[in-house]
Amino acid sequence: MDIKITYMSGAGNLFTVIDNRDYKFSKETLKKLSPILCSLKFSTEGLLALNKSDAYDFDADFYNPDGSSGVMCGNGGRCSVLFAGQYNFLENLDKPLIKFSMAGDVYKAKLENEKVSLYMPPPNKIAQKIKIEEDFFTGLTDYINVNSDHIVFNYNDLNINEDFFEFDLVSFAKPLRYLAKVFPNGTNVNVYFIDSEKNIHLRTYERGVEAETGACGTGATSTAISIALGGLFKFPIDIIPNSRKTLRIDCVGSFPDNIENMILQGSAEIIGYDLIDVNIEDL
Repeated sequence: MDIKITYMSGAGNLFTVIDNRDYKFSKETLKKLSPILCSLKFSTEGLLALNKSDAYDFDADFYNPDGSSGVMCGNGGRCSVLFAGQYNFLENLDKPLIKFSMAGDVYKAKLENEKVSLYMPPPNKIAQKIKIEEDFFTGLTDYINVNSDHIVFNYNDLNINEDFFEFDLVSFAKPLRYLAKVFPNGTNVNVYFIDSEKNIHLRTYERGVEAETGACGTGATSTAISIALGGLFKFPIDIIPNSRKTLRIDCVGSFPDNIENMILQGSAEIIGYDLIDVNIEDL
């Protein structure tokens, strides 16, 4: 079977996207396809499959390159909105807010040219200053769940005598990512650095990708929440990920006790296309 692929970037977070109205692949098939479709021309950081929805403008399924699913992907959500606008999922492109389902929740978004603002529900859980005492790391971290698990560190608190942009994030993050006695579902790991000009830089190790990614929307959102809780900045907060394509995070409502929505805003764009022949029966 020939599968038409659209490659997309959400602030440097790369995705393989398919219009599943054409194929009607089951979730189990998509799980098996993800490692294949994410390892092609662009070596992407996730598979997005958009489906028709009777209740919302569309449904989006997200799969990590290892086939795991069930978590929210912020930049993936933003890319899916742009894709939906390009491929006639939306009856009215000028509607104030687009609604779609993803990872078991409902999200709203605003599409403005190649900028997409994603309105996320309040965090599922915020836990500050969780103590970790292990041979490989001793210290504190903030845990924030925005329908995806994240822990956040300020680089200046880690006592690492290397340049922030050069230190080995994978070696630091991997044992924390798998620390099941503290994080039963595993976790994504974020380390931020505030430079002399008050710019916030972020590096993220993503669970399911098992590597550092160009950007992470839920990671940027969780990091902004951690920074705001620490009183370092007030919303809106600009985060510069590894891709250097800035993400802006804002809060609707009273932070932190009465959050209505977290808003994740940044660029989204189509960067290429492909057509690949896959024998579905062999999966």
